[in-house]
Amino acid sequence: DMYLRAIKFARQCMNQNLYTDEVIQQFMETLLGEIEFNTLTCELVLEQSEYLKSIGKVEKAIQCVKDFLLSNPLDVPASLQLAKLFKINTEVPEATIELRRSLKHVPVNDPLCVKVLLELFGAMMSSECRLVELKSVLEKILLLAPNNNPTFKPAFGVGSVAEACLCYLQKSADDQEIKNAICLVAESSTYCDCARDKSDEEIQMMVSFFDEAFNKLSATESDKRRNRIFHRLFDKAIQFFKACAPELSDMYCERKNEYVHS
Repeated sequence: DMYLRAIKFARQCMNQNLYTDEVIQQFMETLLGEIEFNTLTCELVLEQSEYLKSIGKVEKAIQCVKDFLLSNPLDVPASLQLAKLFKINTEVPEATIELRRSLKHVPVNDPLCVKVLLELFGAMMSSECRLVELKSVLEKILLLAPNNNPTFKPAFGVGSVAEACLCYLQKSADDQEIKNAICLVAESSTYCDCARDKSDEEIQMMVSFFDEAFNKLSATESDKRRNRIFHRLFDKAIQFFKACAPELSDMYCERKNEYVHS
């Protein structure tokens, strides 16, 4: 598409300071004025909104994407872009509403589904949602995670399934919440079964999750349930790292032996 290539070229020139801002803005205003609304594609709208954002016109970028979504309500990438722009404009409640709306239209087998859920989880974290509401979203993420676990640069600070697990655990405060959070991730989901299909970033994040889980669990009141969770957590950590990080698996195996004989 000619317009798409032109916008990308203009943004590249701006990033590399090849022309003055005035020249580029004049070119872009002329170009955008020529684009007919009914010829807009998602990719073109994304580029246009990124340009408007880069020159400080976030409100105009938001309106640009909103207008596109009025006639293309099922377009998930545009919806994600709108949520990101809302966040930049410190309108997190509006971003959450948009992500929830988008979630109603994206099929669960679509690779973007987990990405929308993760962005929603991050938006809810930043708006101090209740733990029970976060749990509901995390359960959906973990249900889909075995076949769909993206790692990406997030708008709301949660860019992987592993990061969502860690954030949820960190949000858990009292003994019961901590134990429930660990059980949700380590027992009620198959996400922790193996690290083989996980990115390096996810694996490192899961190291942080397991370490945080052991530390938090150690600080809870000792009872039969805690002892059972400790054993299950050690087994999951050993199993998770066995295929691709055997040294970590061995480390958790040693820690389990120390715990059993302490």
